[in-house]
Amino acid sequence: MASFLRHASLILTIINYSTLVSAALPAYSGTYGVGTIALEVPVADPRNITDTVFKATKQPAFKLDTTLINVYYPIDKNTKSTKPQHPWLSVSADLIAKGLSDSLNGSISPALIEIGFGIFASDLAIPAEVDVNFLPGNESFPVMIFSHGNPTMTDWYSQYYGEMASRGVVIAGVAHRDGSSPATVVKFKNGTSYNVTAFTQDVVSPTMNDTEFHRRQLEMRQAEFIEVTRTLQSIANGDGQAVFSANSRSEGQALAQWKGRIDMNRTIIAGHSFGSNAVLRYLQDSKPLVPAVAALPFDPGKDSGPLPTDVSLPILIPDSEEWSAKPTPFYGSQHFDVVKSIAASSLNKTGAGWFMTLRTTTVHTSLTDVGLIASSFVQFFTNDTSLITLDPKVALLQYVAVSGDFLTYVSNKTITGLLATNVTYPTFKLFPNASVLKTPWEVHVAPTVPGTAASKSGAGRIRLELGELSVWVIMLMYVMFCL
Repeated sequence: MASFLRHASLILTIINYSTLVSAALPAYSGTYGVGTIALEVPVADPRNITDTVFKATKQPAFKLDTTLINVYYPIDKNTKSTKPQHPWLSVSADLIAKGLSDSLNGSISPALIEIGFGIFASDLAIPAEVDVNFLPGNESFPVMIFSHGNPTMTDWYSQYYGEMASRGVVIAGVAHRDGSSPATVVKFKNGTSYNVTAFTQDVVSPTMNDTEFHRRQLEMRQAEFIEVTRTLQSIANGDGQAVFSANSRSEGQALAQWKGRIDMNRTIIAGHSFGSNAVLRYLQDSKPLVPAVAALPFDPGKDSGPLPTDVSLPILIPDSEEWSAKPTPFYGSQHFDVVKSIAASSLNKTGAGWFMTLRTTTVHTSLTDVGLIASSFVQFFTNDTSLITLDPKVALLQYVAVSGDFLTYVSNKTITGLLATNVTYPTFKLFPNASVLKTPWEVHVAPTVPGTAASKSGAGRIRLELGELSVWVIMLMYVMFCL
């Protein structure tokens, strides 16, 4: 009865304040328009990545048949699509709700989660033009392969993807099939399909602890990275028509025109939370098949296994204040110190390692779309009002700006913008009044740049990890009612 009353109260509260939810995602603010296509193509060698099977069915848990990426790319601002925009919920809400419920071992019913999605995102669309021509011209653009958190979906980073594409970056957001996405549908060209929903180590065999389970998930992600890179390389080489023909999502009709337009020699591998763990895992490969030249991990995971600290590529690690501020024991050290050592390793080996925290104030989900969809709602119900004081759009644009500075470095080795700021605070410093800061960033690791002490990127203008469930937990206010 108590559980029923709590859930009923939650439903009524969500409905009462549903007017605080944003009706649409904002338009992108960069120089270019933004196009998007969904690409799902079969892998050359369908296989089981590990020996892990589901206890109930004995079917393989980490099975690689296809890879699915959502590609965002620059277009002419006057280009308009005749196709409908992609929905923010690319999979049916009931399937996503089931996956999220399974992530919590059923402690919240799928029906309740589905009600939340019905209010927050049932008609929400991603404001990119679907399956249109690439930006006219001959210029080639850098590539970013992005790995989402756990459990989140690649679509839930659409605003970051679109903002970067509007500034001249081709983004490939990977939809992982490693049990970290609430739901994804594997589709084949012949019309058949099967669902993959989120799962934990409790439902698989052999028996394993969290660390081993996450290690196997990362193996799956590495295999997906390799296949995604092959797809992108094929497009860059002029085989876009073949990729389009193999695409079970029936998009990419103009991929044949992409030859020479995406520069795989300027590939950055990026990720958020558990996705950052996948990025750092990739960096340990002595002979990587993914030709990344730099790494951009946001908020490396705290509950997703150890973090490799030996890095030999340029790296930028932007933390949210929530991630840096809270002391977190981490395999015999503090998480902040481990992340700092990663950036320091890169700095020592490449001369290009950065670690910084976005202040005034940001949370773990600030890189995602959630704050843009329900910012007023989230602020209204946040127990500690200091957690969300920076407008979600402004916060996301801060991440976009520093990402752009990093891409400039990757392209021509020029240190500009926020990256030209020397270290301001070697350790995170909590200011009672963040307004005294000249910039919302604290820089913890950075190359010494003579004669530059302030950001030129415009930056001065202005944990719920628990398996990293915060994107949807905020939406459903589960924290308020259950903690």
